[in-house]
Amino acid sequence: MERITRSAVVKFFIVAYCCLSAVEIAAEYFYDLPLIWATKPFMNPLLVLMYWFSSRKVNFVFLLALAFSWVANLFFITRSLDSVAMGAYLFLGYRVLIIYVVLRIIRFPGWIPVFLGSLPFVFIYLYVINVSHDAIGDGLYMFIMQGLFISFLGGLSVGNYILQSEAKSTLLLISTMMFAFTQFLFVIRLYYLNLNIFQPLSMTLYALGQFILCKFVLMAERGEEKPVRAPELTD
Repeated sequence: MERITRSAVVKFFIVAYCCLSAVEIAAEYFYDLPLIWATKPFMNPLLVLMYWFSSRKVNFVFLLALAFSWVANLFFITRSLDSVAMGAYLFLGYRVLIIYVVLRIIRFPGWIPVFLGSLPFVFIYLYVINVSHDAIGDGLYMFIMQGLFISFLGGLSVGNYILQSEAKSTLLLISTMMFAFTQFLFVIRLYYLNLNIFQPLSMTLYALGQFILCKFVLMAERGEEKPVRAPELTD
């Protein structure tokens, strides 16, 4: 029997993650709750397995961040205001942990680049607050906190990309932009304008953003600088 290599195992989890994400996105569009429960809880565990078998030096803070994200998404499934609020608190913990991971990986670009890089994210968050602050109500302060952290991460990503426009910097910037737009779509759909396309689009950006962020962490661990191409987890 041919020996199963680590690379083959990683590729299997990549395919499984992509297939499961595609089914989850379709389930979100039709709001098929049983199918959502059958797919969404397994997305992050598959990502953890992909990272574990791909990493040469496992970052346990990154794994903890994925765990926070996993539990938060379980609360988001029911879409009740109480569960969404609990999920938002857990997602705030996820943001903090991801910022810690990023700061340990990249060279801090300086406060001025971070400030300038965060401005586009701040302006978009201010627009969302302006159109939906009455509907958000008590959740406004949590949304502002989420906005501050994602704007800071955006500033880090933009500043790092400007100073070091390399492959892993590009991946970090792309994943951060996807997470930011996911947050915008989530709030607009929940409090302002609920269109069927918003939730599957949000899940598409989230799934891709998590995958690309994982690739960024792996590339940083290995110190590789490769031309930017479609993200792929390798052995």
